[in-house]
Amino acid sequence: MSTLFPLRQDGILHLMRQFSVGDTAGNRTIDGGWTPAQGGSTEKSLLEAAHDREKELLHEITDLQCRLIRTQEELQKYKTDNAQSKSQKADELQG
Repeated sequence: MSTLFPLRQDGILHLMRQFSVGDTAGNRTIDGGWTPAQGGSTEKSLLEAAHDREKELLHEITDLQCRLIRTQEELQKYKTDNAQSKSQKADELQG
């Protein structure tokens, strides 16, 4: 999934650039084309979609960071428990 995202992002950016530059070929209404008003709504929907995707990704990043912190804390707890266990076994063997 992560390898596909840059392709999507490039595609979205390409479309956004076309709309912001004012793709004159796309503004024609012949042959079932779209009008500038439709282009504006398309541009807005693309921007909204990009914004929504950005929010989703930021939420996912936050979630992953929280999971990483919890996993690191759990790992540290296991390391501490393991060290204490080894110390107790060593004391038992000596005593």
